[in-house]
Amino acid sequence: MSGGRKTVLLIAGEASGDTLGAELIKAMRDEPGGDEIDFIGAGGPQMEAAALRPEFDLSEHAVVGIWEVLKNYFKFRRLFRHLLELATQREPDIIVLIDYPGFNLRFAKAIRRYNAVGGGAFREWQPKIICYVSPQLWAWDEGRVHQITKDIDLMLSIFPFEKDWYTERVPKFPVEFVGHPLVDRFPLAKPGSQSVPLDPDLFTEQPTVLLLPGSRRREIDKHLPVMLEAAVIFSEKIKTR
Repeated sequence: MSGGRKTVLLIAGEASGDTLGAELIKAMRDEPGGDEIDFIGAGGPQMEAAALRPEFDLSEHAVVGIWEVLKNYFKFRRLFRHLLELATQREPDIIVLIDYPGFNLRFAKAIRRYNAVGGGAFREWQPKIICYVSPQLWAWDEGRVHQITKDIDLMLSIFPFEKDWYTERVPKFPVEFVGHPLVDRFPLAKPGSQSVPLDPDLFTEQPTVLLLPGSRRREIDKHLPVMLEAAVIFSEKIKTR
């Protein structure tokens, strides 16, 4: 990015996206001219600490399940319109949509519609839209790939096979594999990595089970108590064997 001060709008709707967004902001600020970028949008405390000027923390409104989505429909519509108005008023050079596909893909489509037939049809503003973390189209609803590639200018993928997957279906669509955050943080997650010394007290002759309730607050509130109860039952059964 060059040629004077720039504006980047980012939207992250979950705690994991807040982490990715914060790392992205830091990386962009470390590049030449990074101090000439204004970061606006919706993100959590990590993105705000990195330099984002947030409108609100969208991750606080994260829900689980279709029923929760329906109950909060009007709230999400209000937040959506707020961000859309922010985009059309500030006219950012780049829009980065971090994961959160149910919200973010609709946002990309709304921006494209605004540019084509809305108020933006008579303005020069044509932002580049980047999707950071590909929707798992390879696991569900593969047919959506062509619509998504109409709305997104660049896909940043965290799984290496996704680049080839897109190339086979939409050869001209730009996809870049940027690495997986877990692999970057934890050496043991890297393919072919050698084991590193671990606390021996963590491991015994008994089976070791890792509990992963999720990253959203509501996921943790709902899943973790049940998982802990199951862990106690499982542990007792193991002891009696």
